[in-house]
Amino acid sequence: MGFEKGASLLEDLVEKAGGCAVMDGGFATQLESHGASINDPLWSALCLIKDPHLIKQVHLEHLEAGADILVTSSY
Repeated sequence: MGFEKGASLLEDLVEKAGGCAVMDGGFATQLESHGASINDPLWSALCLIKDPHLIKQVHLEHLEAGADILVTSSY
């Protein structure tokens, strides 16, 4: 998918949402509620290494709740 196609899809999403779209699903809060520790400055990298299944679980929960966009931090 090229940049222009992606930008067009995002513009369409925002238009369908009435002019704005919330893109923060509280990812860290959800990870913490599933047992991930976020007390380390490198918590996100540690979670990717130690608990990658939690990353997948929270993304799936966001999709099940109706999310149209997933943001990843794959470092």
